[in-house]
Amino acid sequence: MLRKITLVGLAAAGVAVAGFAAANALGQYTMYEYSYYSDETLSEEVGWAIETCVNGQIILNQAHGTATQYYTTTPTGTCLPGGGGGPF
Repeated sequence: MLRKITLVGLAAAGVAVAGFAAANALGQYTMYEYSYYSDETLSEEVGWAIETCVNGQIILNQAHGTATQYYTTTPTGTCLPGGGGGPF
């Protein structure tokens, strides 16, 4: 059964967990864009989220739609201690 979490209130927690797992793949200072899909075919996008760097910490900047267990990540940039970094 497809479990959906509406990106209102709980979005930051869900994306933060997904972001932590994905961030470890390229290094703890990598920011990502998340695209959420309705099912495993990844053919219908139902939501998205973008991370940003604030004072050296990666936070969820924007989220729209619905977060699901079916998602892809795209690295968007780096976040360094002290707030430095930039796009890829």
